[in-house]
Amino acid sequence: MARTEWLDAIIINHAAPSRPEVVAIAKKFAGALGLSPSQVRTMGTTPEENFRWETGDSVSGQMAAIDIRIHSAQNRWQLYLNASQNIPSKCRCLIGGTSLVREQ
Repeated sequence: MARTEWLDAIIINHAAPSRPEVVAIAKKFAGALGLSPSQVRTMGTTPEENFRWETGDSVSGQMAAIDIRIHSAQNRWQLYLNASQNIPSKCRCLIGGTSLVREQ
């Protein structure tokens, strides 16, 4: 029996000296993970945001989610980004020019 693997989640913790820099990084990752451009544009307006969308056809029921928290701590801005998707292991995902590939 062939084994299928899935990428369950990517968690990013990042700190930067300015809020705009943290928001820009969050937008890059969210866009690369498939969040629609209209939703990416609205990111960074609140300290905590959650996005959900279908990634497959209506029959497959595959979903993706991105949870983002941006806050200030110790004179730096902190980003927590948790992205969860149902991605087949043979799928190539490009994030910031890095290819995350796991082929069997």
